Amino acid sequence: MTSATATSKLETTRLHKLVVLGAASAMSLMLLASTARAGEASSSATASNLGTAAATAGYNGDGRGYVQTQTRTGNVNVARGVAVGVDQNGITFSASNAVASRFLPAAVASNLNITIGFNGQVASSGGISVAQGPFQRTASAGGFASNNRFNATAGSTAGGSTDRFGTVRANTFSRSTPARLPITPLRWRR
Repeated sequence: MTSATATSKLETTRLHKLVVLGAASAMSLMLLASTARAGEASSSATASNLGTAAATAGYNGDGRGYVQTQTRTGNVNVARGVAVGVDQNGITFSASNAVASRFLPAAVASNLNITIGFNGQVASSGGISVAQGPFQRTASAGGFASNNRFNATAGSTAGGSTDRFGTVRANTFSRSTPARLPITPLRWRR
């Protein structure tokens, strides 16, 4: 009787593990399916008084997107990244800018991200960074905006670096409003 009970417990444990593994796999596939249909716009920009500027921008989604980066170095170093996308879930936008000069004592970077879902949900975020230093200063900012059928999210980062005599001040914000309309899929016409 003891060996039969042990076998029964072993089979129950194996069955339990199989059910948990199956449920975890199903949840992962559902999560992948919902994120695969998400539209995300992201951008970042950084500039330094030492003659460097860099920008990134990207859109990942099922719809149409527009992406542009622009950098310029010299006495004034400028970086800009912009990404916009529209898909069946809504509109996403991200823009980042950074400016630093050899002659001014501060480098500044900013970022703004907005997503508007067709169900009425809106999420936005932004950030600004100011780096002040007598010898070296770098400011950077970036972020993303994303939406899918169920929610809209946005996030930002801001920061920088300076020599030991300087300071970096950075602020970010993020806001979200709930959906105001029922969730209805938008059908594209071809």
